[in-house]
Amino acid sequence: MKQPKQLWFEAAEIIGLNVLLTIKLLIFNAINGFTSGMLFPLTATLPLFIVITAWFSAFSRKMKYTLYVIFNLLITFVLVADSLFYSFFHTIIPLPILSQIGQVGGVKSSVGSALSPALGLLLIDLIPLAVYLIVRKKKAEQSTMTFKSRLAVSFAVAFIGVIAVTGQFAVVRASAGSEAFSNLYENNTVLKKLGVFNYHVVDAYNVKIRNASAEMPVSDFKTWMEVHRQSGTELNGAVQGKNLIMIQMEALQQAFVNRSVDGQEITPNLNRFIERSRYFDNISSPIGQGNTVDAEFMTMNSMYPLPAGAVYNLKNQNHFHSLPTILKEQGYTTAAFHGYVPTYYQRDKMYVSEGFDSFTSASDYTLDESIGLGLSDESFYKQTMPKLIELNKSGKPFLSFLVTLSGHHPYQIPENKQSMKIPASYSKTLGDYIQAQHYADQALGEFLQQLENEGIMDKSLVVIYGDHFAPGVQLSDLKTFLGLDHDLSIYESAELMKVPLVMHFPGDENAGTDHVHGSQMDTFPTLLNLFGVDKSNLFYFGQDLINPNDHMTIYRYYLPSGSFGTQDYFYVASDDGVFDHGHAFDRKSGKEVALSKVAASHKQARWQLQVSDSILNQDGLPSLMKK
Repeated sequence: MKQPKQLWFEAAEIIGLNVLLTIKLLIFNAINGFTSGMLFPLTATLPLFIVITAWFSAFSRKMKYTLYVIFNLLITFVLVADSLFYSFFHTIIPLPILSQIGQVGGVKSSVGSALSPALGLLLIDLIPLAVYLIVRKKKAEQSTMTFKSRLAVSFAVAFIGVIAVTGQFAVVRASAGSEAFSNLYENNTVLKKLGVFNYHVVDAYNVKIRNASAEMPVSDFKTWMEVHRQSGTELNGAVQGKNLIMIQMEALQQAFVNRSVDGQEITPNLNRFIERSRYFDNISSPIGQGNTVDAEFMTMNSMYPLPAGAVYNLKNQNHFHSLPTILKEQGYTTAAFHGYVPTYYQRDKMYVSEGFDSFTSASDYTLDESIGLGLSDESFYKQTMPKLIELNKSGKPFLSFLVTLSGHHPYQIPENKQSMKIPASYSKTLGDYIQAQHYADQALGEFLQQLENEGIMDKSLVVIYGDHFAPGVQLSDLKTFLGLDHDLSIYESAELMKVPLVMHFPGDENAGTDHVHGSQMDTFPTLLNLFGVDKSNLFYFGQDLINPNDHMTIYRYYLPSGSFGTQDYFYVASDDGVFDHGHAFDRKSGKEVALSKVAASHKQARWQLQVSDSILNQDGLPSLMKK
């Protein structure tokens, strides 16, 4: 009778230890605000754990418990990593992002700021686990179970787990459709219904088929592109033959431009420069998980970020026809400048693919002053200026692309460089961010003055823009800063996440504020028009902001994927990806409108994302550019 009793005890132990393990998932949900579906770890994830751990019982008692502890710690590590990722990106880690794991060290201060004592609760189940293992060790009886008996228990319990997991998947597929699994990054159905670990399982399965996309619709896209290229000719060739100086400023959010704190301008130099420039004040930044490098990619290529991971890491060997390449074909010298390590997000490879002749990085600068992530903006500009002077003397027009650093989260400006007096009512993050942008503006002002003094300004189109909104600055901070008396809706918050785009023409020509709706995707075609480039065989998704058509800004990350804005409407998609579950707003009144007003645009948005993904996944630009 002893062996049957042991068989039942073995099976019960497998289930019991995994029930204990799911405590972590309940804590994970609570930490990250997953207030609905708190029981799904028990109904969906528990069978998955049982399928894996059931086989531990086939080993000796010591090895079995050792494997349980290792598995528990592994689950803990995954949940901590997912929690940290969620605090920044509001989703759990997709597998393609693992290609960027090497970048974590570069932003360790930002990651450190996200660590919370609450994460320690993910270890709390180790206490009863340790007690149980100690008790079992003291009261252990000699087992009479053979290896075959233990293996049979493992197989039986695992089989039950497989049936339970399969049943859960079938129920979700029946209610949500297969797209909930194939378009894993376009909705959160799998995450909500099956849990974080089943999400990772589905993601791992999809990795092997993700790049095997449906055949790229070359003819359809070429037909669409022929219509899309058709636009007006205002300012066509206005700066042909001039230099192009582009400055991408870290975390420069438009809500803080032309604003003051107790009479102190946050960005006084940029404000004055805007008065002399063409200022686009309705520009969104639909970045993906690559953040800064996604802003670079959209600006240089007018293509969408990937649904997961960064193009710079995953597709840097593709054949691109980027802005630097196009201007090189016009006789330009092209140079990129960034005061951080060249391998970060594999810029060293991507800049070659995009057509830059040279890349000056932290390996080439004298690191005489470091602020936050790397070389201070002040030193960066000072050391870059001689290189621009040299380019200017070469007799050839040039494209220079500068990426700044000092505005990077967590906004650590030394006290001796802080010149703003911050109200006590502001949070530390908000105050630090304002100090960082004020410092960045001071450094920018000195650089712009040097361009004037060297006579480069009047030979150049100078383009300044923010790469993305301010990470870490909460909606409550914006509410305080803007003096709002109501909580911000998801639509209102999206409208506040815009970035400035400033284009300064030689001689201060064409100055004024332009309210046309657009995004960083539109910088590329706008510059093609201004530099008089023939667009007849070029491919892009953006619009010429000087000669606009009704372009869409399509989001796939910091808003629910599939959200988009047009000149007149804004659609906020639902987390489950179902169109009818989303909400549409009139951008003039801010009021919600019928979904029928954006239905056609929604179909177009989904099509554009699919085509862009196909081009990137299949390195499709060469075939598109064949006559």
